[in-house]
Formats: sequence, structure tokens, C-alpha cells
Amino acid sequence: MHSESALAERPTEDEISELASEFHRFSSQRDSLSADRDRLNYDTRHCIWRNQSPDGRKWAGPDGKVWPWPGAADHRVKLTDKLIREDAALLMVAWSRMRIHANPMDASDAEWANKATSLLKWMKFSQMTESRREAELTANWMLERGKSIMKICWQREQQLERVEVDLEDVRATAMAAIAQIRQMADRGQSIPDELSLQAELPDLILSQERESEAVEAAADFAPHLDAKRRRKVIRDLRENGVATFPRPYVVTDRPMLTALPLNEEIFIPPECSDLEKASAIYQRELITETDLRDRERSHGYAADWIEYAAGHLKGKHTNLIEALQTRTKVRRGLNLWSEQGTEKLYEIIHCWSRRYDEDGIPGIYYTVFNPGYPEAVAYHNILNYDHGKYPFVLFQNEYLSRQPDDSRGYGEISITAQNAIKVQWDSRTDRTALTTVPPMYYPEGEEVNEWGPGSRVATSRPTEFGYLDVPRHDLGSQEIEHTVREFEEEYHGRLARGGSNVVQSTSLRQQKVDNWLASWKQVDVQTLQLCQQYLPAQTHVRLTGAGRQGESLRLSRAEIQGNFDLDLGYTAEDLIPEVVKEKIGLMRDTLQIDRNGRMDPDAVIEACFDLVDPSLGDRVLMPGQDASTRMREKVRADVLQMFAGNEVDYVENDPSASGKLDYLNEVFAENPNYQQAYQEDQRFHDLMDNYFKNLMHSVQQLGANAFAGRSGVKELS
Repeated sequence: MHSESALAERPTEDEISELASEFHRFSSQRDSLSADRDRLNYDTRHCIWRNQSPDGRKWAGPDGKVWPWPGAADHRVKLTDKLIREDAALLMVAWSRMRIHANPMDASDAEWANKATSLLKWMKFSQMTESRREAELTANWMLERGKSIMKICWQREQQLERVEVDLEDVRATAMAAIAQIRQMADRGQSIPDELSLQAELPDLILSQERESEAVEAAADFAPHLDAKRRRKVIRDLRENGVATFPRPYVVTDRPMLTALPLNEEIFIPPECSDLEKASAIYQRELITETDLRDRERSHGYAADWIEYAAGHLKGKHTNLIEALQTRTKVRRGLNLWSEQGTEKLYEIIHCWSRRYDEDGIPGIYYTVFNPGYPEAVAYHNILNYDHGKYPFVLFQNEYLSRQPDDSRGYGEISITAQNAIKVQWDSRTDRTALTTVPPMYYPEGEEVNEWGPGSRVATSRPTEFGYLDVPRHDLGSQEIEHTVREFEEEYHGRLARGGSNVVQSTSLRQQKVDNWLASWKQVDVQTLQLCQQYLPAQTHVRLTGAGRQGESLRLSRAEIQGNFDLDLGYTAEDLIPEVVKEKIGLMRDTLQIDRNGRMDPDAVIEACFDLVDPSLGDRVLMPGQDASTRMREKVRADVLQMFAGNEVDYVENDPSASGKLDYLNEVFAENPNYQQAYQEDQRFHDLMDNYFKNLMHSVQQLGANAFAGRSGVKELS
């Protein structure tokens, strides 16, 4: 979590205990209200129940009982999983192909908004390498459980590298300090002592008597080293002319997304109906000792807290959550809790809480602690994100009330339909087994303790042998399955056979996509706001060029909170090739009959690529202004070639012919030499006529009155 401000005052032991108490309240009440539903959704999707066998058959359980017989069919009907996978794929297509544009709140900011759009796309799809994985996790958890949460934070990570510095490097640093001193002197500013020492550093290093001053001055170019290590660096430079020491460098400096399953890794108040109005939000994390110790440098955790945690808190986790997860996983027969080795991990609780300071100013405070150590915290500070929001966005499958917990997962919705289909599958498989090898009867004489396909049954008629009557084929079984399956698929927005529900199907799928993109809009807004606050200016300039009148992307707090509106769009029916063809055909036909220029051809081209593949459009389409400049340069070059007596290449069905004709008239009107040559030079006259005919032919060929032909002209000999 990025932080630039000084640490806030550490909370008292009572305040830490209150944080821990609230965490237990959030997690315990969520357990009683939601854990059973989460287990139901998971088990329904993955077809998990007691006494399962890998061979898909029923065998006796711990009580020794089995119904209807040992080895009977026990099918896993993946109906819920199929529905989730299909809808998750739909949402991921919408995510990867959605149209992103930052709309300025002020018309004068249009150019800036275009650059901000380019920056967001580059950051999201190029730099934030985890974004697709986290998006897919969010889609699956949202559909399976009914809700999920995305965390958006600015991640700045450093690593150490070993560098070698010589006296020339030190002299370069001193020269830079001298230049800065001169500038400050010209402005009449006072010169800080640290800057003066830095300017003298080469001389200080070479003077053994002034070694202590050199050690102090070296803190500017090696602030991460303690005085003892800096003294060694100074001596190495003086004696050997070169020194080697570790220096941190930035490896990550960008927004980062993390998908979090609600009620398992992240907890909100049971009464919460709006994430932004929550009193607090807790995230639970399990980390290794290596990660724990590294967080003193990477996250700013207190060194004494880390030492206590490393020595006393290994494997000590919140009892309620540990019991819940252990019970769930052992019941599934997987025992993943033990396999993950969590007894060697450390529990970290992150808390974001809305509080007021002594002046009544609200803020979000970020605290890291462990409930088993209420005497201290690892970290405590006000969250310095200028957008002023919790760094979380809630994704919901549906909105049935104001309570997020009322959003249902697919397992809750489809379990009865899935079980009904399972009954029919098991029944048909068992009937087939009985038909293939029916039970056999034979005279009495020995005890038979089995029943099922191929079993033998004693009778009271000692001379008769044979097979029992088998169940007759039941045509109603398949009808029941088809009826149940069709209803369930139509309920989830699938198109019925014959397309009788095309309007309802399209509406349901579009509603799902719209809800998904509405949450992603909040994620992307926070992402762009963090870029505005933290992205280095040189990165912004490198990507988009200078901002408005040379300004960078970094803005004030007020501008960050209300400078733009983000537009995300995707239409679910655009997945149907026939619909895409119809839309492109409509735009093409409308463009051809547009006599008053109401349609923007460049916008039509972009819309066509948005329908087919937005990423392809980003690769092949140049900005409209660049395309116009290139077209004008081409016309000027062609006219100049013909003015020299050379014939240019003629283009068949040139889509830019209309624009070239307009600019050709401008070129002639502005250049009297061309006008005179056209009257007096027969070669130039004929070349220009051919050039004009070729362009007119393209206009007509691509317009409403198309006629046969290729280039429309005969090349001059």
C-alpha cells in the first residue's frame, strides 16, 4: 500500500482491541448468515456430497448402507458449473472488448481526456499484468457466490541491487549540487547546509580529517545506509577510488488489482448496504515468515512488531475462520487446509476504517494488526488516496435488496434443477444396467445378500430358473430432463430452441453485462485517479506527450475527485456474428446516402473495429488527425511528381478519394504555378486529368451509383 505521509499517531491498546472485536463481529455474523450459502454454492457447482467415489458409483458409507444398491449410478451433473463458465466467458469477453473513454467535465479538457483514455488502456491491458486473472476470479466468485470484491491500490515495491560508485560519479553529483546552489543564489535564496556539504563531497572524501563530514554528506546519495556502512563507503572511495554497496531500485510503481472473495478473505459489516458508508472493511491475509520480515522494507511495518510476530504468532489464526475453513475442506474429503501448511503461516489483518481526527476532519485510516497481539500494530496511517474512497469495489450478481448478502449465487438458484436432472441420469443408467444384466432367480437353497444387475434371487419353486422382468423404458425421463434444463437455461438468459425468447434472452444477458461493467467503471475510475496522483510525470509525458500547455497528468485533490466521467460500453448481442454484420452493413449503407455529412467516417471506422475487435483497431488505426495529414502529404507529393512529368500510381477504389479531391482543389487554388502549367504543359494537363478521373471513379465506385471498372483510367504511354 503506497504511503508518502508521516505515520499517524499509533492507536492505543484499547483501540486495537476494539478493531479486533469488530473484526470478530464481522466474521462471526457472516459465518452464521452466509457460510452455509457459500458452501452450498461451492458444493453445487463442483458436485460435492458425502460418500462420493471417484468411479461415479454408490458404495456403502460409514453406516454400511447404500441405496438403491452397491454400484448404482452416482452422476455428477455439471449444470451449475456449465452456466457459470458460460456467463464468466461472456463477462470476460465484455471486459476485454469493452469501449473505454474518459469524458471531460469541461469541453476545453477534450484533448486531455483522450490522453487519459490512452493512458488507462495502456496501464490496464499492458502494465497491470494481473488484471485479466483477477477479473476472471471476480467473475467466477460473483457468479458462484453472488458477490465478490475488487481491491484497487497503488503498489510501489523496491528491491536491492549491488552498485559500484567511483569518484567520478561523486564529482558529477557535486557538480549538480553546485549548479543548484548557483541558481538559488541568483534568486536570493538561502543555501541549505546539506547542499553545501554535497557540493564539497569529493574534497571531504579525500580528507581523512573531515571523514565525519563526508559520512554526513553521503547520506544524500545513500540515505538507506546507516552511518557505519557510509563510513566504509567513504574509506573505500578514498583508498581505492571505488566503492560497492547495496542500493534500492523501484521494480513496481503502478496500480494493482486483487480479487477478494467476500466472507472468506474480506469482511464488511453485516448491516452494510453501501460499501462507501461502511464503518470499516477488513482483509485477512496469511503470509510466510520471509514475506513478514520483508515488509519492514517494502511496506513500512514496525520492526519490533515483526520480531514479536515472528517469535509468537506463527500458525495462530482466528479460531472461528480456521474452524470454518477446516470443517469445509475436510468435509469435502480434500483436507486442503493441512496440505497448504498454514500452521507455518502468519495471520495479518488489514483494516480500513472511516474516522474523524481531533479537528473533526474525516479520513480513512489504514491499520495492520494481529488479533493475538493487541498491545501494538504493524502499521497505522491515514490512507493518502486523494479520491477519498475505500479502495474496494463490490461486484454483485443481482440486486434484490440493498443488502449485498441477498445477491444469490448460481448454486442456490440451480440446485433443485441440477438434482432433478441427476435423478433422471441415475435412473436411466440404472435401468440400462438392469436391462443389460437383469437379476436372475433360481430355486431356494442358499442365502443371497445382494440386489441389482446380475444378482440372483431364490424362489419357492425349486425347478424354475430365469430372469426377473426388467423395468420398461420410460420416455418421460428424457422429457423431464429437457423441460427442467430448458427452463433453467432460459432463466439464466440462454436462447430457447426456435428463438421464441430472443428479446428476453438478449435483455437478461445485456443486464448481466451492464451490471458487470458498472462495477468495472468504478474500478477503472479509481485506477485512473491513482495514476493522476502517483504516476511519475516522465512516464505520462513518454506515453502521451505533454499535457495541456505542458502540464502533466498529476492533478490536485479537487481535480482528482471530479475531473472526468468514464464511459464503458459493450453490447452482449455483438457476440453474434450475424448481428455484427448487420450493424456494419447498416453503417456502410447509411454512410453512402449521407448527403449532408452528418456521419463522421472516422467514427464509423472506429465503430466497425469496436464491433469486430477493439484491440485490432488500436493496432491498425492511426488518429484521425494523423490520417488527414498523411492524406494531404500524399496529394502534394502526387501533384509534384506530375508537375515534373512523372505518372503516379493509380489506386483502385480508394476510400479516401473524396478527401483527396477536396484537398486537390485547395492545392491548385493556392499555387499559380500549377494553374499556369495546366494551361501550357500538355503532359501535366493529361496527367492531372487522369489523376482527377481516377479519384472520381473511386468516389462513384464506392458510392450509391457504382459502375464496373478498375482504376477508371487508361495509363498514359
